[in-house]
Amino acid sequence: MIVKLWSIAAPTSPDATHSPIPTNVVRGLVALWTGSTQTSADTQAAAAFLIDLHDQGCHIACGCRGEDPHRAPRLLCKKIRLTRTVFLCRDTTRPAHAESCIFRRDSRSDVDHEAAQRAERTARQYDLADLLSGTGGVIVQRARSPEWARPRALQDSHGQLTPPTIATALDLLLEASGANAAHVPYPHTPEGHRIFPEQSILEATSRVSHQDTAAYTLDSLFLVQPSSLEGFERVTYEHAAAGWRGDGAPVGYAMFVCDDILQAGSGSLLRYRGGEQNGEVLVAHRIPCARANVSGPYLVLCKIGHPAGRQAPCILAATSQAVASRSDWWAVDSEWERESYQNLRRILKEATEEGLQLEAWRPLRWLTAVPSGLFLPDWWLRCRSSWGCWHNLFGEVEGTRDADGREMKERTIQRAETRGRVWRDDRRDGRRQQADRRQRSAVLVWARWASKAEPQANSDFEEAALAGGIVRAPLR
Repeated sequence: MIVKLWSIAAPTSPDATHSPIPTNVVRGLVALWTGSTQTSADTQAAAAFLIDLHDQGCHIACGCRGEDPHRAPRLLCKKIRLTRTVFLCRDTTRPAHAESCIFRRDSRSDVDHEAAQRAERTARQYDLADLLSGTGGVIVQRARSPEWARPRALQDSHGQLTPPTIATALDLLLEASGANAAHVPYPHTPEGHRIFPEQSILEATSRVSHQDTAAYTLDSLFLVQPSSLEGFERVTYEHAAAGWRGDGAPVGYAMFVCDDILQAGSGSLLRYRGGEQNGEVLVAHRIPCARANVSGPYLVLCKIGHPAGRQAPCILAATSQAVASRSDWWAVDSEWERESYQNLRRILKEATEEGLQLEAWRPLRWLTAVPSGLFLPDWWLRCRSSWGCWHNLFGEVEGTRDADGREMKERTIQRAETRGRVWRDDRRDGRRQQADRRQRSAVLVWARWASKAEPQANSDFEEAALAGGIVRAPLR
């Protein structure tokens, strides 16, 4: 049974004009919504119809609950501007589709999952599930390949915010896997084997299941650090399609480290090491890369699908992030930050040998500074005191910035000071050994103080201490 659909102007008003959608177009929309990759006259008509629908600022009303299009469930027609991809999604502000309707989807629960770590520095699991598994397939793509990757900022479409970008997805994955933490020494298995970041990513995604399908874990969508990048789009899509449980067309994700990314026309040239040899792969997608600020290696995340009308799977979206090394995925935004982190690891090792309890992270999401606002430091160090609390030290690596960048840096430092102390790591003169010594002295002096210091107004307390009140005597 084919449901009756109307095209209707957005925003909907009681006197808005509406018109029935032809039956052949409805059949095509149903085929595309359910993830069909077969091209037919119906799907071609549906693709052309959707492009016109979006250009006219209209949406679709579904007749699964009656003949009144103004009170009916609604499908929003949206477009990702830079990739020129037009797609449908459910309007969650309108009534749900009928049980028998092909467009019905279970509503996402607003109940938050229990975070693996503290919410301030860890992605919520359902954020990852909904973001990576999607809420509908790609319907039609106007252009062969995007000219530019999508920015991190949210875009407004018909008065609503679009979903987070793939750059946000990369941040969430690094947080969920713990790759943004400074592990000293690096984690190992009970047998003594090093646990590499790619293993941590797969382990993290294997623990995350979609809200609507509890048996569907995200590791089935991921190809992480393949030995070769030759044909990785096809391999990734086939791997994801074999385990796909979503309602729309399958999407897969490839995650890997490459030594360099060069822009080549509308595509990108990826240079990488495969086994004992170096390799190069040209992809038809412009992957953003901050080569002017920091050299490789770069961690790349690609979303891969097979849109209607394309002969082979292709990259739908991609992002990159410079990391400390091929086997250490601590995010860095400059060569100075890479130096600062490498020295911080040596300091943490020395502090551990002294018996100090230190923890270090690279925050990838905003931290809260009450009451002044949000801030995002370059690194975050915590030391546990014998009084049962954690003292904070935030690191800001100085760099070459314009007036706006300098203002933002000062605002970050001002807000960070409401949560702890701040260390300005200035490496602009190029004298790395001197900068390393200054950093070592400052961090160790602070850590020795923090290990014995009483609770401060900006201290973080253990849950047990919070439950029983602030501890006012050293722990025995």
